[in-house]
Amino acid sequence: MDREKLMKMATAVRTGGKGSVRRKKAVHKTTTTDDKRLQSTLKRIGVNGIPAIEEVTFSRMI
Repeated sequence: MDREKLMKMATAVRTGGKGSVRRKKAVHKTTTTDDKRLQSTLKRIGVNGIPAIEEVTFSRMI
């Protein structure tokens, strides 16, 4: 590439300034939201939790 082509490409790229669109800040969800959703789903289907068990893996046999 020659210098003129690079300069033309550089002027075409605009990362800010007057009239540019502002980006929204990313909102990070916390794990407590997932835990609350899980607890409400378990309560709705009538499942009782076992305090000593922290993780369960389900597998399906075909």
